[in-house]
Amino acid sequence: MFKLAKELNISVVLTCDAHYLKHADQDAHEILLCVGTGAFLSDEKRMSLKDYELHVTPPDELISRWGTDYPEVILNTKVVAERCGVNIDLGKILIPMFPVPNGETEKTYLDTLAFRGMAWRYGGVTEDEASTMSVAEARKHIPEAVITRAEYELGIIEKMGFDGYFLIIQDFINWGKNNGIVFGPGRGSAAGSIISYALKITELDPLAYDLLFERFLNPDRISMPDVDIDIQDTRRDEVIQYCVEKYGKDRVANIVTFGRMFARNAVRDVARVLQVPYADADRLAKMIPSLSRAPYPARDLYSRRRRSAASTKRTKRARLS
Repeated sequence: MFKLAKELNISVVLTCDAHYLKHADQDAHEILLCVGTGAFLSDEKRMSLKDYELHVTPPDELISRWGTDYPEVILNTKVVAERCGVNIDLGKILIPMFPVPNGETEKTYLDTLAFRGMAWRYGGVTEDEASTMSVAEARKHIPEAVITRAEYELGIIEKMGFDGYFLIIQDFINWGKNNGIVFGPGRGSAAGSIISYALKITELDPLAYDLLFERFLNPDRISMPDVDIDIQDTRRDEVIQYCVEKYGKDRVANIVTFGRMFARNAVRDVARVLQVPYADADRLAKMIPSLSRAPYPARDLYSRRRRSAASTKRTKRARLS
């Protein structure tokens, strides 16, 4: 490493590969690896990292190891840290401006696209015919009930400041569909929006299934809309790259979801890895209170047990009858 650094005139910086906090966590980490790979802890040929020190190394240990001969590799960590800085403006809607045609605002352009889409979806005209219509022309083909619902949704979208958001979503979805990329028909609360249906964000008619728009966007609960979009996994990168090129790489980011193991499942998984009999593992897991219900205060425990007993008796009597 030092030879390469000298040849290429690149500074060396000290870092450590850390998978867990303390050395004492190594055994737990081995079990977690077994859970992830479907192996038993006793398997001799299973994946293992026990031969490596993968805990967070204390600074004094690093200094004693490198400080005498190569103090610069330790000091370079500070150089890197000082180059890193980010200021996140919290509590605001930080979405890029959608590039609308000249003479349009995000509001007017969204209205135009929405009414064109509804003329095609509900008005019996072709998609090509609808694509050149004005809002006034499109309204002539749309049933009154559809217009009422659309105006209600568009009013809430404008009030909450999400006109640009809908334009951004429909833009990359329609770009992808026009380039042969497969998208899902839509799921989650976004399917309750007639505007989503008109813009081809979803392919489900909310009027046909009596779906509620308020589950998707509610002015009484100010939060960003959440559109679940399923994209062909082999071409997702193309859609992301399209967004990067359109809005800039500083405005597009991937996010990560951290999976957590709930207590009962953790007990069952660890028991399987350790080859504990299923009956014992199940009994231990069921001793852990379920987190899906709020815990009862201690003073209510006795009355809860009495209600539970009475309920059991009523159930038995009902079965007997």
